[in-house]
Amino acid sequence: MVRLLLFYILFSCAPESIDIKKAKQNFNASISDTKELDLNTSIASKSAVLIKQDISESRDSNKLGHALINLIEQSEYQEDILSIKIFINNIAANILEETINYSNEKGLTPLIAASMSSQNEIIELLLTKGADPILPRTHGEILEDPLQIVCIQGNIEALQYFDLKEIPIEHKQRIASKVEIHHPQIAEKLRKID
Repeated sequence: MVRLLLFYILFSCAPESIDIKKAKQNFNASISDTKELDLNTSIASKSAVLIKQDISESRDSNKLGHALINLIEQSEYQEDILSIKIFINNIAANILEETINYSNEKGLTPLIAASMSSQNEIIELLLTKGADPILPRTHGEILEDPLQIVCIQGNIEALQYFDLKEIPIEHKQRIASKVEIHHPQIAEKLRKID
């Protein structure tokens, strides 16, 4: 029952280009080895209305991006991470890049939201799907990007998912100088990859 409800929430409001039969097979396979989902503690109960409200009317990348940021910000449990992975993996290919690089009114992108809450599995997935690792959050006077956030937090595990060879040297140097006192290992890693 819980699986069907979560599946309905995620895919009844998904883009029309998703192959529902294939998505359902992937969904069932991905949950088969996890414990029973508890709707009282998972994102399904907290965000079901929000997801439906954000996506049911529109199938565009802005709505999906907004919903994805909300999912990431509200996730607390392993089941939530699973829901986010399913959501990302079933975004239509033609709007994937726009969706995962969407920036909301607070300047958050899905990758910035995942970086701020150290959700390493989501960081890895978003980067593999093409999220921009240095797309800055610009909200008021705040100017930060996912790579900078991960480094300032000292999240060495997440840092491994960033392709540091593709990041401009000046950008890496600037971040390294900010973190070298508290996180010398990260600063060294940023300076080493050129």
